[in-house]
Amino acid sequence: MYTEKVAKYVADKGISIKKISERTGIPYTSLYNSLMNTRRKRELRADEFMAVCIFIGVDPMLFCRQRRKLRRYRMENKKPLLQMERKAGLR
Repeated sequence: MYTEKVAKYVADKGISIKKISERTGIPYTSLYNSLMNTRRKRELRADEFMAVCIFIGVDPMLFCRQRRKLRRYRMENKKPLLQMERKAGLR
């Protein structure tokens, strides 16, 4: 799911897993098994995912599938969504 997208982003940008590991405190083997090892399908845990996103300086929503649906919904139903966001304290 999102782990594959993060792995592709990290590979495309040439970001070192070792450097991510050193800066985030996530064990190198965990990162390797999640992002590089194609035989082992280890998903990033939520805290690891957030730490990697913060390190690489990318909004975590970039890797979310639901983002497109939410954007489309906002365009079609802008007023109801704004009311929902206000009630939830997001705006």
